[in-house]
Amino acid sequence: MRFIATSRTVAACAAAGIALSTAAATAPVVFAQDTNPAPTVSAANIDPARLGSITINKRLNPEQILPGLGVEQPNASGSPAAGVTFTATKINRNITTPEGFAQLAAMTPAEAAQNLDVTVTRTGDTGADGQVRFDDLPVGAYLVQESINGPVTAGGQTLQPGQIVSGPAFIVFVPFTQRGEAGGTSWNYDPVVYPKNSSLTTEKSVVDAADGKGDNVGDEVNYQIRSTVPAVPAGQTLGEYHIHDRYDTTELGNVTVGSVTIQGRDDALVEGIHYTVEDTVLPDGRAQKTVAFTEAGRALLAANSGATVVVNLTAALLALGDNGDGEIVNETQTTGFTREGDATHEFETPKDEVVTYLARVQVIKHAEGDKSRRLQGAEFQLYQADACTTEGLATETPLTVGGNNTWVTNAEGEFIIDGLHVTDFANNADAKLPNFCLVETKAPAGFQLLTQPIAVELLHTETHAAGQTVPLKTIEVANVQTGTPTLPATGGAGVALLLLLGAGIVGGGVYAARRNSAEA
Repeated sequence: MRFIATSRTVAACAAAGIALSTAAATAPVVFAQDTNPAPTVSAANIDPARLGSITINKRLNPEQILPGLGVEQPNASGSPAAGVTFTATKINRNITTPEGFAQLAAMTPAEAAQNLDVTVTRTGDTGADGQVRFDDLPVGAYLVQESINGPVTAGGQTLQPGQIVSGPAFIVFVPFTQRGEAGGTSWNYDPVVYPKNSSLTTEKSVVDAADGKGDNVGDEVNYQIRSTVPAVPAGQTLGEYHIHDRYDTTELGNVTVGSVTIQGRDDALVEGIHYTVEDTVLPDGRAQKTVAFTEAGRALLAANSGATVVVNLTAALLALGDNGDGEIVNETQTTGFTREGDATHEFETPKDEVVTYLARVQVIKHAEGDKSRRLQGAEFQLYQADACTTEGLATETPLTVGGNNTWVTNAEGEFIIDGLHVTDFANNADAKLPNFCLVETKAPAGFQLLTQPIAVELLHTETHAAGQTVPLKTIEVANVQTGTPTLPATGGAGVALLLLLGAGIVGGGVYAARRNSAEA
């Protein structure tokens, strides 16, 4: 917005000094202070010998945009952003002549970038207070350019360059019309400006143990993506807004977008109207599912700037096989650009990811006391419960993993359960889930059935430890042969009891024989 003055040139000069003159290729989430019409001031009154300054106060995520006064504003909203680099370079035009003034007034930041006096330039980074100041500046118009080359600290958090899109270049006039108590009737040689950005974040979460038990191979896991909507400055439009979900096709199948909403709104967005879902094949067996917002969807986002888009997805866990590493990584990122005229400026948030850990369990069945004698035909079912006892499993239902709910030892006396959720990590965080419980439902021919379940604790700290190439846990189960006598202890009372019983049997036999002999 430009000042209203006696000439268009004075008005443009004043407005650019106070606020931000929008660049042709601009960042999507940058705010300028608003400006108001001001009384006139004669350009002839500029003192060409006087030195001035430019003070820049960088703010992140402002709640409101205050009128641009060109002076300190203690109540300016937003968090001071430290670590943002600004460069101010004098534009090669004479501000004190009508001709030069007119040229500067009509100049865009993109045009100014082609007409710079590089002998007069200042560069600096904002400090902890979000401020950087350039002193001893000759009078003139300056192109101020912003860049983010490293981490930025604001509001107690450290943001990487991709999370804050560099702001557009803007023009500041030294001096410009005073907007303080003088009401625009004099010149201000030390303007203060407040360029503002909003940060962009994309976060991923997973629920793979909703009921306190982990999801295994064949089960469906739930993912959620939360992506902030960029606040688009006036004069710009949101040209593209894509939310990406990336995954390994050997680990996840049937990945489906369930819903897309804007947090705070009751109505869900409609596929085909507000967004489309695009599938892309990536290298190395990976794939990408993209929620791409349509023109109608982007208009809705622009009307809800600063809000959060929520995307809910589901996916099926696939079997690990012999080569799977059991580390199921799902990644997200938001990309897009803003448009001003024919120019665009791209943005890209850092990637965020979640992980689910699965492992295989190998059961080896052998005879008691002889591990080399493998047993075929033993049948097992699998449970997950807090108490791995017959009583504790009485009301539980056997698990189905990869379509199977019964496992039988083969000729080598073994079987593998492919793809069990670890018990010490769930929902992308450390956790404590119930143990698995192996229950033998049929013993091998000639052997006794196990009387109690076998508890299996499956720790990702073991199955996915450094150097562990295959996430496998092996359990050996011994069976006792049928007909093997179960003897009491052979010491003390046990031996005495056997002797007494034996003596009783012998004595009874002798008595019976003598009695029969006498009767005869």
